[in-house]
Amino acid sequence: MRGKLTVPAAVLTALALGGGTATAAPDVAVSEAEMLAAKPKFQLPFTCKTHVRVDTWAARHDPALDITHLPIDQTEGLWVRASEAGTVVQSYSDPKGAGNIIQVRHSGNWFTTYIHLKYRSVKKGDKVAQGKKIGAVGHTGETSNGRPHLHYEQNYSTGSTATWGYEGSQRKAAHFDGHKYTGAGKTWKLYSHNVGSQDGCG
Repeated sequence: MRGKLTVPAAVLTALALGGGTATAAPDVAVSEAEMLAAKPKFQLPFTCKTHVRVDTWAARHDPALDITHLPIDQTEGLWVRASEAGTVVQSYSDPKGAGNIIQVRHSGNWFTTYIHLKYRSVKKGDKVAQGKKIGAVGHTGETSNGRPHLHYEQNYSTGSTATWGYEGSQRKAAHFDGHKYTGAGKTWKLYSHNVGSQDGCG
């Protein structure tokens, strides 16, 4: 399946997602080791035991991830949950670019960004627990190319928000359950574990 899936042109040009926010402050000098030491224990943003496919696509798309359900025809409407506890710092619609967007600020200057959502269940300022339902997977925004998927990023910023969606933005390699998922042209098939533990994962 991996070699036969056609990558939409808009996915490969994720830089056109809308570019995040111009108000995010530049990072102060922090070493990679310090960033990683402060990184929360992020989980896949789905209900426990959900089976998903995770893709990085081209080098300019990595380290952003595109996530679809397995089977793929069940992707639209899949609940999206907060990867970790935090505060919603962005929740808005960008129909000409990324569609429905949510960004959550977590501890240690880390953020998660969720793009192309079908709808948003939280607003700016809301506090969310890990596993809290924040929206659903959709294909909103022109850069989704009409293909249901979650464009997902983990970002690092010392500002109040983080930039996203383009090379040079504040997105970083994603980690779930302490494992790193990054590198151009890679695919993983994963099961979510701890998020939504009320659904049986403990």
